[in-house]
Amino acid sequence: MFFVVLLGWMALNEEMARPFDTYPFIAALQAPVIMMSQNRHAAKDRSDATTDYEVNVRAEMEIMSLHTKLDILRDQEWRRLVSLVERQQEALDRIQRHLDTANTGGEQQ
Repeated sequence: MFFVVLLGWMALNEEMARPFDTYPFIAALQAPVIMMSQNRHAAKDRSDATTDYEVNVRAEMEIMSLHTKLDILRDQEWRRLVSLVERQQEALDRIQRHLDTANTGGEQQ
């Protein structure tokens, strides 16, 4: 449809004694093509922006999930370390009592 109108436009301008749009009929051809191209590009940009937003939301949710898992692992590791330190302290206390008993028994003899 556009090219039929364009051909009519060109024929009308060629037949007139004083054409209002002289050859090469740049305005008649370029303006609609440029507008269509800009509209397509704008639609593609909107689609890309929507896709980027969705990807960012999913990535943020995944990162939050990973943070939660790391927090749980860190808490478990701290509990394990505290338990080890408590067991070591108990072992040191037993060794100290044994040494105290050995020293006290050795001094009495």
